[in-house]
Amino acid sequence: MSPTFVPEAGLDTSSAYARDFQRESWGLYGAGIAVIVLRSIARIRRMGIRGLQLDDYMVVVAAVFYTLLCVALNEIILMGGSNLLTPDDIKKLTPETRQKRIQGAKWVFVAEHAMIVTTWTLKGCMIVLYRRIMEGLSQERLVLYLTVWLVLGFFGTEMALFLLCRPLHLYWAIPPPIDQPQCSSYQAYGIIQGIFAISSDLLMLAIAIPLFMTLRLPRKQKMILLFVFGMGIFIVIAAILTKMYCLVPWLISYVYMNWYMREATVSILVTCLPMTWSLLRDLFPMLARWVASTATPISSGGTSGGTSGGGPLSQSASSGPSWWSPFRQQSKGDAPDGGIDLERWESGLPRLPSVDKP
Repeated sequence: MSPTFVPEAGLDTSSAYARDFQRESWGLYGAGIAVIVLRSIARIRRMGIRGLQLDDYMVVVAAVFYTLLCVALNEIILMGGSNLLTPDDIKKLTPETRQKRIQGAKWVFVAEHAMIVTTWTLKGCMIVLYRRIMEGLSQERLVLYLTVWLVLGFFGTEMALFLLCRPLHLYWAIPPPIDQPQCSSYQAYGIIQGIFAISSDLLMLAIAIPLFMTLRLPRKQKMILLFVFGMGIFIVIAAILTKMYCLVPWLISYVYMNWYMREATVSILVTCLPMTWSLLRDLFPMLARWVASTATPISSGGTSGGTSGGGPLSQSASSGPSWWSPFRQQSKGDAPDGGIDLERWESGLPRLPSVDKP
C-alpha cells in the first residue's frame, strides 16, 4: 500500500522561502551559465568553430534546458504550487488561485522534463569525454557499458514521465484524479528517475576514480581533480536529498526544488570547469604557476615523469597505452607548461598540436 502523502500548503509568493528560493535559484543559474560561457570560449579558442566536437554542442542543449528548468521552478513559486493538494486545500481555492495552481502544475511537468534533459545531456558530455580519453585503456569497455545504461536510463525516465499518468492533462487536473495519484505526487516516476540518475552518477565515479588512483600526479593537480570528484559526490547527495523531499511522506515539500537547482548547477560545474583550464590559465597566470610549483623534475632515466619545466607525472609505463591518458607524461617538444595535464583533459585528445604559454 502506498504511503499517505501530506502535501505542503500552497506557497506564499511573498514568504521568506519564496524570496530565498528566487535569490538562490537565479544566483546558481548565473554561475552555471557563466561556466558554460567560459567553457565555450575556451573550446572555440582551442579548437576553432569548425573543430568543435559533439560534447560542445551537447553543452549548448543542456544550457537551453537548464534555463527552462530555472524558469519553470520559479514559475511554480509564483503560481503558489502544484496540484498536490488535500481535499481541504481544494475547498479553499478561489477561481483565481485554482487557475494559478493549474498553471503551477503545468510548470511542474515542464520542470521535470527539463531536469531530465539537462542532467542526462551533461552525463552524455562526460561519456563523450570518457570515451576519448580512455580509448585503448582497459576502462574503455566499462565506458561502453555505462553508455548503454545511460541511454536506457534516459528513455526509461522519459517514458515513466509521459506514461505513468494518462491522459497527460491529468498532471495539471484539479482536483487530481483519485485513481491516479501519480498525476499529482509523481511518486513512481520519482523512484524510477532516482534509480537511474543516482546509479549512473555512481557508475561514472566508479570508472573515473580507479583510473585517477593509478596516476602519479603532483599534489596540487590531484587537489584539483579531487575537488572535481568531490563535486561529483555532491551530485549524488543532492539527487538523494531531492528524492527524500519528494518521496518520504513526512519530508514532502517544495524544498526539493532547491536541490534540483543545486544538482543541475553542480553537474554543469563538474562537466564544464575542467574544460576551461586554458582560458583560466591565460586570464590568471598565477594558476599555471601554482600548479607547476609541485612538479618533479624528470630523472636522467626518464622514468619518473615530468619535465624540468614543471610537467606532470605520468601513469606507470606498465599500465598499458597511457599515451591516451590526459595525464600522460610530457613528451619531447611539449610545451614546458605546468598546466599541460589539465590541457589534455580539456581537449580530450592524445596529443595537442600546440599549447600556448601563459
